[in-house]
Amino acid sequence: MEKCVKVNKQAKAAVATLLNDLFFSIAFLDPDTVIHNLEQGTDSGMPVEDRLFPSDLADFLTDHLATIILGLISNDDFREVFIKAVSIEMELENKEEALVNKLRKEMSGDGEGRSDNDLLVDFSIYNESIYREIAGRSADSFRKMHEYDDSFDDFICKLGEEERMDIGYCVSNFMYLLRAFAKNNTFTSYVTSVVNEVEETLRIY
Repeated sequence: MEKCVKVNKQAKAAVATLLNDLFFSIAFLDPDTVIHNLEQGTDSGMPVEDRLFPSDLADFLTDHLATIILGLISNDDFREVFIKAVSIEMELENKEEALVNKLRKEMSGDGEGRSDNDLLVDFSIYNESIYREIAGRSADSFRKMHEYDDSFDDFICKLGEEERMDIGYCVSNFMYLLRAFAKNNTFTSYVTSVVNEVEETLRIY
């Protein structure tokens, strides 16, 4: 009999608040998909190996979230890379283990393996300090870009339904997106490179 682990109610509420605060104006989030991804973030969902996330990468994503969102709302190519990365992760769910391992090896490239600083995603428990840190670092990333607030608003106003659906697809499937960042070094290297280049150009430090 398989172990059934439920999503912690406080964790569920905290994730819902984060997603709403960060993405409500730019994405059509799917509630059922969000719930599915919350369930994937427990022992009843993805295996532990697929829920491990490098702490330094987590810091990078939260510290530079505003720049990432700017890319998602302003650049079709950047957004398409996210869609493809999530889609690949979802397709791997039904593949044989040998094939998945082969693809993982190709994705990892020269990237490092597991480290002692990996974080385990587990929505069956609630750790308020983690959610506060994510919210705080994300807010700081937007404060660094405050002089571009008007540009953000302009891009958001120009977003069509299809773009909002695409962003919503990526965000609602956050566990698959996180797994792509952790496992697909080609994807992660591309995103970090673009983010660093944009911030250097805009002089955001």
